[in-house]
Amino acid sequence: MASNQEKREVGEVYPEDLLSLFSRGRIVLWMAAAVVIHVVVIGVTSVGYIRDQWIDPEGAKIRKETAEKAVAAEKAAARAATKSAVTNTSAVSAAANAVSGTVTGAVPAKVKKGTHEAAGDEAATLESRRETTVVKRITEAAPTNEIPKDPDLGISLEDTNPR
Repeated sequence: MASNQEKREVGEVYPEDLLSLFSRGRIVLWMAAAVVIHVVVIGVTSVGYIRDQWIDPEGAKIRKETAEKAVAAEKAAARAATKSAVTNTSAVSAAANAVSGTVTGAVPAKVKKGTHEAAGDEAATLESRRETTVVKRITEAAPTNEIPKDPDLGISLEDTNPR
């Protein structure tokens, strides 16, 4: 008779039979486990906030000031590195001009003296480098006898798929 009950049609199953699995108490166990897991995760990720707000607010201020000083020191070091890079770039370009025999005095006075503005002032940097030999060589247009009449576009689809 048990085999007949197992072979019942879907239409003969009552909702109480379907919900009997959840009424045995396992759902309460898993809900409690989920709540505990959420509390642990939220607690672990909130340790820094709890420490800074409730346990040690004075220490949080000191840590914040120390971090701000470290960031300021890094910015100052970056500015100094950029400033030295600008002066090194001018020295290298002057040496390259001397080697190539095209000393034009193209390095601006600002860069020669090393009194370049702040590192964030990109417009001034670009303006100061406009007249250098390298920039002129990169940005000048090609002579008309060097420009091809029909540019080579590479290999075409017909070349790759012969019939």
